[in-house]
Amino acid sequence: MIDLLQIATEVAGHAVEHGTHAVAASNPVEKIANLFHVEVKMLAAQIVSFLLIFIALYFGAWKKVLNVLEERKTKIADGLQYAEEMKTKLAEAERKQSETLKEAALEAKEIIAQSQKAAKDMIEKTQSDAQRKAEEIIAQTRENLSLERKQMVAEVKEHASRMVAITAAKVLGRELDESERTKFSESAVNELSK
Repeated sequence: MIDLLQIATEVAGHAVEHGTHAVAASNPVEKIANLFHVEVKMLAAQIVSFLLIFIALYFGAWKKVLNVLEERKTKIADGLQYAEEMKTKLAEAERKQSETLKEAALEAKEIIAQSQKAAKDMIEKTQSDAQRKAEEIIAQTRENLSLERKQMVAEVKEHASRMVAITAAKVLGRELDESERTKFSESAVNELSK
């Protein structure tokens, strides 16, 4: 307030120096108003006009602007909250995906190991089956060869005994009876068996 009076006094002194007449006033506000040629009625009308315009703008436009700003603020806050929720959900989804991939990799390794073991078992079984079959075939072949050999030996002996009997008959120049043929045949078989 003192600053305002000092300014008014200086302005008044300045006005007096330049030949302006100041109206004597009792209070400093009136002095300043008179110095600046302020009319109180006009100032009051301007203040009332300003207040009316301010009230009209406040209730007409300013409230709407504040409501729009509040809605935008709410939307932005909701958007930020939604973004945080999505960020959390994304992190959770990535964690679950990572766990799923790890589980799938472990499961794949287990399946591969089981497949390799099953393949190895199958190969071993197939090899043992093939070996067993080969041994059976070899045994059957030996048995067949043994039978064929015995049969061939029997045939050779029989054939040889007939040949001996025929040769003996030709050497002796006569037909041999059954007992002589049997004797020569047994003798030939005994010689071949040695």
